[in-house]
Amino acid sequence: MKVSIVEFGLDLAVKNSGMALSVYSPDGKTYLGRCKVTKTGLEWYKGKKQTGAKMKWEKFIEIMEAD
Repeated sequence: MKVSIVEFGLDLAVKNSGMALSVYSPDGKTYLGRCKVTKTGLEWYKGKKQTGAKMKWEKFIEIMEAD
C-alpha cells in the first residue's frame, strides 16, 4: 500500500486531534481511505466517508499480539 501523512505538526507527540494517514492502492491511483491515529486509538475512514470505525489501543494491541 502507499501510505502518506495528511497532517504532520512539528511536535512528534500525538495530540488530541491525532494524525491522519491517507492510504492508496500500491500503484497510488486509487484512494482507499484514511487512518487516523489518536491518543485513544485508531479510526478507519473507508473511501471519502466522514464517519468511520474506531478501535481503542487495548483492542488493537490484543489483535496484533494474538497467536
